[in-house]
Amino acid sequence: MMEPLARLLRQFSATTHREQITAELVLAASRASLLIVAGGALQSTVVPRYFRQGTLALSCASAAAAQETRLQATKLMAAINRRLGQNLVRRLTYQTALPNQ
Repeated sequence: MMEPLARLLRQFSATTHREQITAELVLAASRASLLIVAGGALQSTVVPRYFRQGTLALSCASAAAAQETRLQATKLMAAINRRLGQNLVRRLTYQTALPNQ
């Protein structure tokens, strides 16, 4: 009776860790890709916040930074996915916030 429960717990744990690791890899790739795609201009004003189910959330220091990132969205997603070696990022979302939040 306990064996099926233990198996389910192992599967759940493995899936959770895999998703966390994938999210961290996407965030690291997005930080590097921001520098490549937009140079230092956006890297200091746009911060990748989280990755879930194909969506990368970005925090932008201003509406202007968010707009510039939107204009570069296709290039940015392509650079991130190229760095990762697979098409994980399918959508970007933008939030205007203070840089230290």
